[in-house]
Amino acid sequence: MSNSGTIANNLFFLYVRMLVVMAAGLYAVRIVLAELGIEDFGIYSVTAAIAVFLAFIGATMSFAAQRFISIEIATGDSLSLKRTFNAIFAVHVFGAVLLVAMGETLGLWFLNHTLNIPSDRLNAANIVYHCMLAVSAIGLIQAPFSALIISREQMWFFSLVSIVEAGLKLSVAFALGYYSGDRLVLYAVLLFAASIVVFLIFSVFCQRKFAEARFQFTGVSAIFRPVLVFVAWNLFGNLALVAKNQGINVLLNLFFGPIVNASHGVMTQVRHAVAMLTQSFQQALSPQIYRTYGQQDFERMHRLVISGSKLSFMLLLILVVPAQYGIGNVLDLWLLTVPAHALVFIKGILVVLLIEAPALPLMNAAAATGQIKLYQVVVGAIILLNVPLSYIAFDLTQDPMMFIYVAIVVSSLSAFARVWFLKRMVSLNMQEYALKVVIPSLLVGGLAWLILQGVDRWIGAPTSLASLAYGLVVCVIATAITCVAVGMNHRERDLLVSVIARKFQ
Repeated sequence: MSNSGTIANNLFFLYVRMLVVMAAGLYAVRIVLAELGIEDFGIYSVTAAIAVFLAFIGATMSFAAQRFISIEIATGDSLSLKRTFNAIFAVHVFGAVLLVAMGETLGLWFLNHTLNIPSDRLNAANIVYHCMLAVSAIGLIQAPFSALIISREQMWFFSLVSIVEAGLKLSVAFALGYYSGDRLVLYAVLLFAASIVVFLIFSVFCQRKFAEARFQFTGVSAIFRPVLVFVAWNLFGNLALVAKNQGINVLLNLFFGPIVNASHGVMTQVRHAVAMLTQSFQQALSPQIYRTYGQQDFERMHRLVISGSKLSFMLLLILVVPAQYGIGNVLDLWLLTVPAHALVFIKGILVVLLIEAPALPLMNAAAATGQIKLYQVVVGAIILLNVPLSYIAFDLTQDPMMFIYVAIVVSSLSAFARVWFLKRMVSLNMQEYALKVVIPSLLVGGLAWLILQGVDRWIGAPTSLASLAYGLVVCVIATAITCVAVGMNHRERDLLVSVIARKFQ
């Protein structure tokens, strides 16, 4: 199969995964919010945020795992690949131990002495915290197996297990309605159990399918140093990303209490669901970016980065435009009780996601080089500005929406910084990137805004389920046509037609 065909085939499986996982995840939130109530849902959101914040170590090493495994696959040295995987697995186990140690000391103190949690729910919050910390540690140990499956481009299995995981989480949500005790505690315990099941599925598959996943720790010491150096410099960048997402949740708790955390929790679920679109595309594309670097095929690598950045934006835009039109009605249908700030939070974060979407191929191209010290320090420092600037904005205005405005500005600055660094790291042509990515994206984005205004004017706000469906369909079709006709070049349109034709043959 050609490289383009491989990407298209992987993308098909990942998109099926995305649709099922998105639907199951969003419906699970509806049930969980109804069963827990707004306050307990907010407590869960902010308590789990601490564990996720500590798990930035895991995100750092998971990114490193995929990078090193993909590069080794490109070289074709099976012995080196085996040693690399085993070294990475050992590093992840050490990271999991470190994560638990930090969580049971610093994180536990922060939970009990800093967060704004009602005293009668503090014991339950502690149980939730321990469970979510364990989930994060298990996810960290699982990461090398997931990275190997993605690097081997076995997207059908990765998608299948993700669907199973979504089904387990949906079952957990349904189980809450049959329990008369503390549902918040039950929810956390069952999520922990589900994470163990998913870990076992991934690890057993890799052990049986891939020779390099069988444990043999001889000769891996030489791999530790480059992996640890990469992880160390990537750590700061991941800390900044987690601080942006979870640190803001903590600030909202400190300034506005757990009720606003519930709104942020709903927004986070929507953000995760929407971000799966670009992540699915990225998971199909990233192994090819790593391999082209490993093969020193920089010309094709540049094409993948440029096309990937533009298509990431446009794929997300096709989803964001209808979401901006009908999200209020969808929230009313989705949630029995809509938290006060959920609607404005979601509309704002969709704009932020659009700005960030083109960055994913750039991040992979930078990681492929392994020379990420200055890149991570500068880009991470820019992203980290979200926390202090949001703190100042909250303090001055007492408006919980301010973190969205801060994120829009900071995301724009970090996008420029990434492109500038890629010019230095892999000789990416900034002028070409601007002409082929930035200008088409701005043009299509402006036209999409006009489409949204036109739908609002000529169709109006939805007054029934039928009018909502009609408006959403018009938004999707009009935006998709605009992206294909205006945003894509001739080669990209031909590739799109061939991919669609291949799937329907």
